[in-house]
Formats: sequence, structure tokens, C-alpha cells
Amino acid sequence: CINATLTEGAMFDYISRAQAADWAVLVLNPNVGDVGGVELPGSECPHLHVQTAWRTYVETSTASQVLVVAHSYGAAATAHLLKTEASARKRVQAVAFTDAWAHPPGTLLKEVVPPEDAQT
Repeated sequence: CINATLTEGAMFDYISRAQAADWAVLVLNPNVGDVGGVELPGSECPHLHVQTAWRTYVETSTASQVLVVAHSYGAAATAHLLKTEASARKRVQAVAFTDAWAHPPGTLLKEVVPPEDAQT
């Protein structure tokens, strides 16, 4: 079960194992578009949150190989990233979806950024 405990099914084991291998780790929460009520520019929707993080932190890094673990709707945001960012298609070497979700079901590869008027 992906949501069983803090050690079984949570992100902490992934992070610990990556750090033990001396890998850099970036954790995103694309479900959050604000901090303390202050909107985060570039995080108006999950798709843009992931794309902004990619452009800001990953694209500018020296990492040549990127591995992605995306949970729930993070899968749709990751699919969008791979469709819109050529550098992501070159550098992402593996993707693991855990409990992947897209709305409506079965449309993961058809995901698009919602129109601006829907990003409020």
C-alpha cells in the first residue's frame, strides 16, 4: 500500500536511498500553489508548478540523468513536463508512477495545461 506507513509507501525511503547513493534530491508538492496564503508564481496549477521547478532547479543544474517518482496527480504533471520540455525528455532517464491519476481516467498522455481562466 503506497500510504501504509512513514517507512512503507512514503517518500522518505526513496530520499534516504538516493542520499546514500550521493544523489541530489528535489521534492515537489504540485498540489500547493501558495505558502501561508501567498501565491507562488509559476505554481498556479500542478502542471506549471512542476514545469517551473524543472526550469528553475533542474534545467540549470549539472545533473545529466534525472529519475522521477511521481505520486497520484504528479503523474499527470510529469507527463505534461515531458511533453513540453525538450530538456526533460533528454535528461529524464526513468519515471515511476505510484498510484498515478489523471482526470478523466485513461487520459494521462492527453494532459494539457488548464486554460488561464481555470487557474484561479
